[in-house]
Amino acid sequence: MVSAVRFLRSSSPDRVLHGQIHDVSTAGLRLVLEEPVTAGESLLVEILGEQTILFSLSTQVAWCTPEDSRHRVGCVLVKPLAPRHMARLRTLLQSERRPLAGV
Repeated sequence: MVSAVRFLRSSSPDRVLHGQIHDVSTAGLRLVLEEPVTAGESLLVEILGEQTILFSLSTQVAWCTPEDSRHRVGCVLVKPLAPRHMARLRTLLQSERRPLAGV
């Protein structure tokens, strides 16, 4: 069971970004983050279970657009999303009918 999502910058992996996953495809993610990121920047998205990391997604920021006090971000996955991970994320997004929140 997925309990949370954590966003980490490759340039400062000890610092967690706060945000949400809003959409997912086999090739990328659409996020909303509380702070801006730069196109070309690498982000690690960790999908967390109760006490462990279930899986991680390496991404590259394609675009970042400010919206109110947050930032909409499009990320390209470095490797296509595995079918089982896609199913897990989509099921969770649909069942909760809200974005996956980061920690």
